[in-house]
Amino acid sequence: MISIKRKIWLCPGMVVLLALAHSGVQGQVKPTVPDVHLETTPAQHIRATYTFAVNAPNIAAQEWLLFAAMPPTLSSQREVRATMNHDAHLDAEKSPFGRPLLTARVPAQEAGDRQNLSVQMTLEATLYKRKLVKGAPTEAVPPLDAEERRFSLAKTPTEDFTAQAFLDWLDRTGLRRKAGETDLNFAARVFQTLKHGANYLYSGPFQTRQASKICDSLKTDCGGLSVVFVSALRAGRVPARTLCGRWARTAPAGDPLVAMHVKSEFYAEGVGWVPCDLSSAVQFDHDGTTLRYFGDDPGDHLVQHTDTDLRFDTVYFGEQAQAFVQRVAYWVRGLGSLKGSIERETWQVETLPLSATDKPAESARPAAGGRAEKPLPTPAGKGG
Repeated sequence: MISIKRKIWLCPGMVVLLALAHSGVQGQVKPTVPDVHLETTPAQHIRATYTFAVNAPNIAAQEWLLFAAMPPTLSSQREVRATMNHDAHLDAEKSPFGRPLLTARVPAQEAGDRQNLSVQMTLEATLYKRKLVKGAPTEAVPPLDAEERRFSLAKTPTEDFTAQAFLDWLDRTGLRRKAGETDLNFAARVFQTLKHGANYLYSGPFQTRQASKICDSLKTDCGGLSVVFVSALRAGRVPARTLCGRWARTAPAGDPLVAMHVKSEFYAEGVGWVPCDLSSAVQFDHDGTTLRYFGDDPGDHLVQHTDTDLRFDTVYFGEQAQAFVQRVAYWVRGLGSLKGSIERETWQVETLPLSATDKPAESARPAAGGRAEKPLPTPAGKGG
């Protein structure tokens, strides 16, 4: 048996030594107790107020159909609560992931409702700081259950890592997983390669973020960078997922993203869900040896949904999909068109005292992994 040690730089001045042990037989990694663990502590409890308004002067609406992502319980956020006006109720989106939604059908009963829609949501959660530190875990971290692992390795229309263009890119960049390479070391190598090869570019909400379409240029925003990172890990059989949400701070006036941000995380055997923020690394960490945003999350981000490509039963327009749903998704039944409509949103965050029940999360993880934890009632008319 050969023992190898490799250095991975997590932040300036701190080195974590990851022991790699393998037998050399077909490149299989022999299970070992990792010499790193995730330190998870409560960071802050927040309450966010989100507003979304539409003025559509060229339509006479009869009914508005609303869908909003319901923030899941994760190792990075707990005590999650969310409400939405218009008597919204809990449902599940229609993709195989079955992620929870708040949905409502809003009849245009008053004259002003035919051209105008106003939505308000209140979201609350305790956010957790997660940091990868030296030292073996005090308790064994259980492996992912079969269903969560399957979803965290799945292909989606956006994370299309089986596309030939993406596979060719993996070969050109040397990002195929090597024999004997651990989850942590492979993820760190992919992260470092992308950090130095990518350029941040936000060109608007409808820019292409499909992995196979952007991997060559690597000129994209936080969503696209996270998609490419997650896709590369899934191609190497490391469970990973995007974390789509907003910064846990008030969006300043004029912010075109209204605090929207996408991070990611991957599951390392024996360690748990390791947080990553590739976009921040691309923009702010230009040191060639550091991994400041790898395995180090200050608990400053509210996840609204995991992964991409949510699907909605819009009743009148069939099943529709959106890759990211940090905003309210809506459809309208009526006469006219949405051409010339104006949308406005705000995001205000206040910090509340941490409760006595907010304790270190250790290595625990929710079973649902961002999906609805139990079958949810289907409202009349299917899906809202």
